[in-house]
Amino acid sequence: MNPWLWISGWGIPPRYVETLAQRYLPEKNHRCIPPARDWKSALEPTTHCIIGYSLGAFLLLREPSIFSRVETIKLLAPFLDFRKESGLGSRIATTQIKYLKRLLKKNPLAAVNDFYQRAGLDLTPLSTLPYSLEVLSWGIETLLTASANPPLATSCNLSAFIGTQDPLIQAARVPLPNITLIPQADHNLSALIQAP
Repeated sequence: MNPWLWISGWGIPPRYVETLAQRYLPEKNHRCIPPARDWKSALEPTTHCIIGYSLGAFLLLREPSIFSRVETIKLLAPFLDFRKESGLGSRIATTQIKYLKRLLKKNPLAAVNDFYQRAGLDLTPLSTLPYSLEVLSWGIETLLTASANPPLATSCNLSAFIGTQDPLIQAARVPLPNITLIPQADHNLSALIQAP
């Protein structure tokens, strides 16, 4: 069975994503990787479905050349620029991202747990980092400096899902094709993973 490849969000343990994916989509084989600089190395010729969650969705949007190579791409809680000042739907000011970056340097574990709380995530506070500090730092820097262009609706089999109650993203203002707003859902993966 060809695995579905997941790219997790910032600070989200890949094992947590795999557990939820297996619970809600048990008929598929799931593999999750952190949102790292080298995420494309996880692609295999047999990869036919990629699901990006939050930062993982953003990384996919920054690589439109991938779309033609994969049968299905799903974006959960996607954004085109995480800085509110960009006007692309984010609720998070650049100053907040910079604060998280400073906290990550000073106390990485506190930074991840602080993010969980501010994002309203239903994850239990961690006692160890979800993945390497290097990858966490790269992710924050990417959120501070990068943006993506919306893909053409006809360019791929792409679907996007955002909760209307997401505290990080103004769902109706994200300019993506094939987007579905999920009523009452927030930024939690458990609220989005059952989207069709």
